[in-house]
Amino acid sequence: MIGNLGRDPEMIYVGENKIPMTKFTLAVSRQFKDASGNSETDWFTIITWRQLAENVAKWLKKGRKVGIRGSLQTRTYDRQDGVRVTVTEIVADEVEFLTSSKEDPSIGMPNSLPSPDAAPSTPNPSYPKGPRSIDELTPIRKNNDGDMPF
Repeated sequence: MIGNLGRDPEMIYVGENKIPMTKFTLAVSRQFKDASGNSETDWFTIITWRQLAENVAKWLKKGRKVGIRGSLQTRTYDRQDGVRVTVTEIVADEVEFLTSSKEDPSIGMPNSLPSPDAAPSTPNPSYPKGPRSIDELTPIRKNNDGDMPF
């Protein structure tokens, strides 16, 4: 599902092992509109764990657009006043950040890459050298009969 964060993510550490867990709400607009021309919005509670939870807490803020893939979880607990409460949440396996830095300049890029023209300060022998421009690529040639070569 795709929607916008309704509030900033809240991260806590759970259990003896202090496992990171982040919780946030996601507003998802329905595709159809009512007779007045208004679309309804559904609100979902999203839970993330471990490294995903840390990334969500670090990089996402209220209003940012995300795509979520996960599963539904229903749990029951007793409030302090003795009332039993049942909640349904989405436990996210993947969270894709969809707000671009052009749409929101305050976003820092978590995995920014150097520009293609930037030379590395020290060569990295584990990466093979590839073409530096499109002119260095091997062109695909057609066979004599006009078909592609595969």
